[in-house]
Amino acid sequence: RHGYEFFSKNKIKIKKKNLIKVDFISGHIFLIKKLVLDRVGYYDKNIFLNFEERDLFRRMNNKNFNAFIVKNIYAKHLEGQSANNNYLHQMELSSKWHYHWGLIYFTRKHYGILISLVIFFYSIFLNSLKFFYFLLKFDVRRSKIIYFSILGLFASILFCRSFYRPNIK
Repeated sequence: RHGYEFFSKNKIKIKKKNLIKVDFISGHIFLIKKLVLDRVGYYDKNIFLNFEERDLFRRMNNKNFNAFIVKNIYAKHLEGQSANNNYLHQMELSSKWHYHWGLIYFTRKHYGILISLVIFFYSIFLNSLKFFYFLLKFDVRRSKIIYFSILGLFASILFCRSFYRPNIK
């Protein structure tokens, strides 16, 4: 996956043959020169899962490095298919927690506290609606997933570290 940041200028730039300039590449496969990493830094150690690539590519953009995708190359991410099926629910809870934790952390780091608060309250509102909807449908599995999303949001807005790990034994 790839995409564009808020207010990106790359959306309107001309596409060259097989290359498309993007703001970030979601990282199950990408190549970066070591020189670039030496200049912008490596992954942010505070981010455990989700948004680590967005953060890295944002810092690359800030230092005027470009990111491109090649149109004719494809890769398929199997997203946990090699894991034991008994752990898939725990992995999904962890993924949702870290996605929402990372959303607030990334936004605060790159756009400031005000924008992160707007996204926090918007996300809390939407996830609360989903939570109660699934509770009313007696869908315990989905309501628990949304609950973990809400926990991740609160942990991040309260400046807690990315601490949640799946309960796999």
